[in-house]
Amino acid sequence: MTSKSQLRVRCLTVEQAADVLQLSAKSVRRLIERGDLQVYRFGSSVRVPVEALDAYCNRSLISGSRASRNV
Repeated sequence: MTSKSQLRVRCLTVEQAADVLQLSAKSVRRLIERGDLQVYRFGSSVRVPVEALDAYCNRSLISGSRASRNV
């Protein structure tokens, strides 16, 4: 049997995720609608797993000359 501690997933609200990404909540909702950011839905509530936020940030990471062109 799985213990309770193994089932615990740390999640953020859309507003909290927006704060972490320094984006508006509307922009985070767009990422969710496009499928770029995975979420849990509990009825009408939406929660963003911290792991999904990390994965999105890692996929969005650019380096080298590509990064300096957009600064």
